[in-house]
Amino acid sequence: MLKKIKNNNKGEIYFARVVCYLLLVVCIAFMLDVVIMLTQNVVTSYEAAYYAEKVSIQGGILGQQPILPGPSAKHCTSCLVNADFSREISETFGYFGITKSDWTASVTDNSNVQHFIHDNGNSTMTIYTFDYMNVGTFTLVTEFRPRFSTFLWGSKQYLITKSVPFVIENIPS
Repeated sequence: MLKKIKNNNKGEIYFARVVCYLLLVVCIAFMLDVVIMLTQNVVTSYEAAYYAEKVSIQGGILGQQPILPGPSAKHCTSCLVNADFSREISETFGYFGITKSDWTASVTDNSNVQHFIHDNGNSTMTIYTFDYMNVGTFTLVTEFRPRFSTFLWGSKQYLITKSVPFVIENIPS
């Protein structure tokens, strides 16, 4: 009886192979999404640190006019206005598949008031300047959507938030 059952195992190997191949596809899809998420995390961290330094050097966010804060209101050729922040960050994020509507950038002051530089896919006209040696935080938030393994992660959006503190280096003149 056992010999008869043992000899009649047609298709058993094929079933095991199909299950193994499906598990392999699931693992590869999951690993690809993890690599994309880690890449997005690194890029978000780098961009947040770089632009926090820019805000620190120029003394805040300048709205639409590249004019330094202070009584003399000097024109600044190397300063970034809000549209420049949006354009440059969008260009970098574009290489990694992050669209303009997938991220926001803001500056938070000492009293925890958030001043948006880029929100809802557009640059804002917000102007906010800090006093010398004041501390602020540059926050960059990106949305991560799984591309390959939505059957594991679900179709949710996950937020990657990077906040970088800075100290204002610009002395108003």
